[in-house]
Amino acid sequence: MDHNKYMTTGEFARRMGVTKNMLFHYDKIGLFSPEIVDTNEYRYYSIYQVVES
Repeated sequence: MDHNKYMTTGEFARRMGVTKNMLFHYDKIGLFSPEIVDTNEYRYYSIYQVVES
């Protein structure tokens, strides 16, 4: 995995202005999911999933 192209849930949440729990909720209901879920259940979001406002 190229760490320059992916962010942890915390990093992604800060960038998007939401909480980590909100991202977990979005994933649970199928609204928005991380690009990678590692074997240890860590979630990684792609830099290309960032939505600029």
